[in-house]
Parts: sequence; structure tokens; C-alpha cells
Amino acid sequence: MDTEKLQQILELIEADEKEFSIQPKIDEIRNLISQNAANTVEQASLKVDELFEVVRESRAGSFTNTEVELLENINADQYFGEGLIESLEELMSTKSFEVAQGLTAFGKDRQTKVSKLNQLRGLFTEMGVKPYKQPLPEVALKLPSELLAIDEVADRLKKFSHFLNAVQAPMTKSKTENIKLTRMNKGSGEFFFGVQPETAVLMLSILADLATVVAVAHQIRNSVPKVDKQYVDPEDAKALNEKVEEIAKKSVDKFLAEIPQKIAKDVSAEQATNVKKHAQILFKWIPLGVHFEVVFDKTVETSSKENLSEDKLKLETEKRQQLESVKDMYELPLQEMPLLPEQHNEEGAEDD
Repeated sequence: MDTEKLQQILELIEADEKEFSIQPKIDEIRNLISQNAANTVEQASLKVDELFEVVRESRAGSFTNTEVELLENINADQYFGEGLIESLEELMSTKSFEVAQGLTAFGKDRQTKVSKLNQLRGLFTEMGVKPYKQPLPEVALKLPSELLAIDEVADRLKKFSHFLNAVQAPMTKSKTENIKLTRMNKGSGEFFFGVQPETAVLMLSILADLATVVAVAHQIRNSVPKVDKQYVDPEDAKALNEKVEEIAKKSVDKFLAEIPQKIAKDVSAEQATNVKKHAQILFKWIPLGVHFEVVFDKTVETSSKENLSEDKLKLETEKRQQLESVKDMYELPLQEMPLLPEQHNEEGAEDD
């Protein structure tokens, strides 16, 4: 486990608890529901909505998958960020007479967990473990265990760095430095590349668009009803399935064609071709269980929307939505992921 990164997460969670008073808000909801009166139940519902909004705006609310997994390793993911929202939604959907009891038990469990995490953080501090300080935004590549052979890891890291360089080149207007590996989580297949802020924002936008393509392809495939072979000719059924695959693959081609224009309006034809060639790894690797994500630095300083300009607030809101979209993508059955057309899917197509 990456203890420095976990120490950073524990520090951020503590800051959330202090700034947003999350536990007292849960207790307030429980107390309102316990009264079992019509007006208090309505008040509790409003308080739940308010709490969810606060949690989504919290530091834990923007944790990426690799950060949430560190909490999963210590059985704490259900108490913070999106995990907390899911836990409360499940509790609130139970039978009315069980909600108050469930909230009481959950609140006690959460208080116990927060206390233990504070103790763990103190223990780490005594051991000299400092919170991870992220020098740059990071683009992460997570490989599944079956793809962790040394030669294969080296090859994928090389190809991924080529993709990041291809994306970065049109933005810099000059020769770019090689993308460097800034962090790795030992034993987990997680590799993190430090990039400039504008590159991180662009990569998140690309991944969010990718998530949309995956979601649409998933919807298309699942919108086709199962045909009754007694009444539908096999050739017609085959044609229907082929049409579905054709539509899905068209969405892939459209996505790849639009990436260069997202980077820069004056991207050269050579740069555009290079970007599209290297971006093919997104569609080749995700069905294999490879995950991509963008990790932005988070601070313990109190955040205030009032101090943000309108443009900055809009950007931060969009980033949160995109981060959530990318996380949602990995909840879909990725074996149904749209693949590249066969002629573009030859081995080595993304190599230099």
C-alpha cells in the first residue's frame, strides 16, 4: 500500500470532517427521522439532499478510483465521498421503520471508523510518514494483475507515454520534454505520470468523452431486443447485430477524429494523425481491464466558492462532473466496449 498517499487521504478526510461537519449532519437527519412526524420526515429529506451536495463538494467527493481503493483496503470507502452517498441512499430506501435504526447503527460505525483513522494517521506521523505532496496533476494508468509481466508493463508504459506526448505536443508549439513517471503504487499495477495542468484538464476531457462513447455503445447494444428464432430469419438477426456493431464503431471513429480539434484549433495534419494513432490504445486496452484516470492535487485549506471567479467555478464544476463520468464508465460491463474497426486494430498500430 502507498502509505504516503494514504496519509494524504486521511489528512483530507480530517479536513472534510472539520470544514463540513459531516457527522453532525448525519446525526441531525437521524434525529429528525426518529421523531416519525410528517413534517420532520420532510425536513429530513431536505437535509439529506443538502448533505449529498456537501459531500459531492468535499475533498473526498472528488477522490478518483485509485484513491477510493486505498480506502477500500482499510474498509472505509463506504463512509466518505461517493461511498457515503451510496450508503445513505441504500439506508433511506429501506422500510420506513428501519431507517432510523439503520442510521443509528451506521452513524456509530462511522464515528468509530473516523476515530480509528485519526489514530492511524497519528501512528503514521509517529513513524515519520508524511502526506504525499503532489507536484503536478497526474494521469494514471492501472494495469490488471494478468498484464503485469515485466516486458508487457514496460511496453505499455512506453506506449502510454507516447500517447501523452502526442496529446501534449500541439499545445506547447515546441519540442516537448518526455513524460516522466512520478509515482507508482507497488504491487497494484498503478502508474502515475506528472503532466502540466492544461494537459491534465485536456486528458480529463478526453476521458469524459470516451466515457460518453462507451455509455452510448452500451445503450445501443442493450436496446436491441432478443429475437425469437422461430419467427425471425437467422440472416435478419445477423444483419441486425451487424448494424448495431457498425453504429458502435462509427462512434469510435468520430471520437478519434475529434480529439485533435479538442487540443488546438491550429493542430497540424501530422500532429492530428499522430494523436489519433496513439489514442487508439484507449479502445484497445480498456476491454482488457486497463483503467485510466486523472488525479488533481487536493489541499486541506478551507475551500470557498465565494472566492472563485465565475470561470474558475465553472471549470471546477465541470472537472467534478467529468471525474464522476470517468468513474461511472468503469461500472459498465467493459467487455461490451466498442472496439476499433478491424483494419485499424492491427498489432503495433500505435507504435512509432
